[in-house]
Amino acid sequence: MRVTAFINKHFFPNDNHPKNFPALDGLRGIAVILVLLSHSSIFGIKFHEYLDFSNVGKAGVFLFFILSAYLLDKQIALVFKNNKSNADYWYYYLSRRFLRIYPLFAFALLFYLICSHIGLPNVIRTFPNVLEHLFLVKGENVFWSIAVEFKYYLMSPIILFIIHKAFNWEFRKTMLTIALLIFVALFLNYFMVLTPLSTIKFFPVFLMGTVLSIVEVFYLEKADTEKASVSIEGLGWISSVLIILSFPAVSEGLFGINTNFYTANNFVGVSLCWTIVLIATKYGSGILRRIFEIKWLRFIGKISFSVYLFHIPILLSIKRNHWNFLDGFKIYAFIIFTILFASTTYLLIERPLSRIKISSKKSNPI
Repeated sequence: MRVTAFINKHFFPNDNHPKNFPALDGLRGIAVILVLLSHSSIFGIKFHEYLDFSNVGKAGVFLFFILSAYLLDKQIALVFKNNKSNADYWYYYLSRRFLRIYPLFAFALLFYLICSHIGLPNVIRTFPNVLEHLFLVKGENVFWSIAVEFKYYLMSPIILFIIHKAFNWEFRKTMLTIALLIFVALFLNYFMVLTPLSTIKFFPVFLMGTVLSIVEVFYLEKADTEKASVSIEGLGWISSVLIILSFPAVSEGLFGINTNFYTANNFVGVSLCWTIVLIATKYGSGILRRIFEIKWLRFIGKISFSVYLFHIPILLSIKRNHWNFLDGFKIYAFIIFTILFASTTYLLIERPLSRIKISSKKSNPI
């Protein structure tokens, strides 16, 4: 009981808040589990030889992108809707984004640097490597997504501001504008060689979350989702199956197709499916929602940022068998140590920073 009380207090303090949606934690849990299993499979560390999750990690990262865009842009849309777009709010927004990402990001880079100097060489070998990543001019290994996502945090307010001022959220013009942005991004991605750190390359993924946030804030109250809940749930399950079928080992084994999630035709498809799963989780009949509300899955989701940042050094250590684990136990050791380490960094770094009061209550968009 004491352990349960501790976990509830420190990892789920907002469960009784009326606007809290616990299943989103579970979706984050799914996203980071895909990343873990992908990297462990690539390193040859698996639950079973036939359970190969190699190269599914980017599908998990795309789910992170969609969730981030959805949650942050919903907050921004509410600010515009409630006429609270002032300097105080934007200071709050930028400060929260910085504190959410950069302190743990910087600590992870230094941790990787230390690991390189104690026998676990990785992409961070020198202090200049740390600075290159902090200034978002480099993004190697898991750090590529930080550069991509953080730049979207700076771009999406501009996009939403333009829509607000130019169209006042008129549905057709708003959707056409976002569709045009998606088309332009796909066009550039097809005819140009965009860098791996290009946020434009992944605009279609982020904008799916942005569209959902806008629809919820400005248009959904006019729709009757309750009558369609069973159909929405069904679409969510179909999308879930399609995501699984798109996994490289599954698609190659069943259809002889080598899936590469880094190409536009694949990441747009899987991101659309994730968006439908998110919609079904929120507005379906409840089966998906209850699955994503499972407590252990939510727990993984809560610490997902720390899990994402720190799992590689742990995986390297287990791969090199510094701990003399039997092969069959390595995957379990990897997951256990990653969760323990990530829980610690969450409690010591992430959670304290999340409780810092940035500005006055005027910043609250609700």
